[in-house]
Amino acid sequence: MTNVDTSMTSGRVTSRDGTPIGYLKTGRGPAVVILHGSMESARSHTLLAQALAGDFTVYLPDRRGRGMSGPHRPDHSVRTEVEDLQAVLAESGAQAAFGVSAGGLVVLEAARTLPGIRKIAVYEPALAMDPHQETPPGWSASTTRWPAARWRPR
Repeated sequence: MTNVDTSMTSGRVTSRDGTPIGYLKTGRGPAVVILHGSMESARSHTLLAQALAGDFTVYLPDRRGRGMSGPHRPDHSVRTEVEDLQAVLAESGAQAAFGVSAGGLVVLEAARTLPGIRKIAVYEPALAMDPHQETPPGWSASTTRWPAARWRPR
């Protein structure tokens, strides 16, 4: 077993609208961004980051309104969250992202709209679906084809 330094450093990027987005960083290797859920912060997934640190450089951003990041703006939306994630992806060079709960929704939307993301994983994305609608608007009839129909590993 190799000893891996799992110390955390912090950094900051600027989102498209000028809001600072703080993050924690650990590890070495290809970059991956882990995006926390609504009632969490960057620190919520430090054990996961430390477990991955031997193989990946892990970035743990604080979503707006939490920890090291700036406040929400009046017109806050998923698009704002995607722009925040995009700033961290650009800084890190990451092409992979993992999202938990509401962070999973942001990762799904980012995978659908940003060309640089090649791999995603989500855990319990906070989806609320109309029981009278077979699939969410804009999704294919088979969830196995979404978002694969819109992006593919290159």
